[in-house]
Amino acid sequence: FGVESGEALFSPDGYLTSQAFGWLVPLLTLVLGIGIGAAAVAGEEEAGTMDVLLTLPITRTSVVLQKLGAMSVMLAILGLAVFAGTALGAALADMNVSTLNLAAASLSSVLLGLVFGTLALAIGASTGKKGTAVGVAAGAALVTFLIHTLAPIVDWLEPAHILSPFYYNAENQPLVNGLHWGHAAVLAVSSVTLAAIGLVAFNRRDIRS
Repeated sequence: FGVESGEALFSPDGYLTSQAFGWLVPLLTLVLGIGIGAAAVAGEEEAGTMDVLLTLPITRTSVVLQKLGAMSVMLAILGLAVFAGTALGAALADMNVSTLNLAAASLSSVLLGLVFGTLALAIGASTGKKGTAVGVAAGAALVTFLIHTLAPIVDWLEPAHILSPFYYNAENQPLVNGLHWGHAAVLAVSSVTLAAIGLVAFNRRDIRS
């Protein structure tokens, strides 16, 4: 259900976690982030439009940064929609949920989507292959989700727990405790690092025509 230890399943926070923020909202941000990230560079390259785009007076760095900006805006819009919809539903159902904590959970999910979105962008920028970017990013999401899920009960996986972005998204239980700024910073820095790797790779690689 995505409910962490110490969180009651049938409390308002536990219910929203099990029904939305434990799996559905992260899944939505992952799908959107990976889809946009994979298409950002590799999608245009496979469609044969990237070489046309680069004939314009615009640098490769600018192309990647604008694509990254568009992905961030789309994820932010999704996060705002989730926050507004959930807040309205909670108010109509008279659920005692902290609006600030709900905003924290929404932001945390957006940051999670951004990590895997920038991973897809980096893979696409490095290879020029959209399918590879989607496959690697989706595979990484699945593996790290399993690590996050199984590490508390599988001893040999426990040391790898902190390597999963899902740990930084959910471990602090943002619906209960609010935003953990350290965990949010880890997700943000991971996204910036992956975007920088993609930018360097794209600037050094020959574009397929």
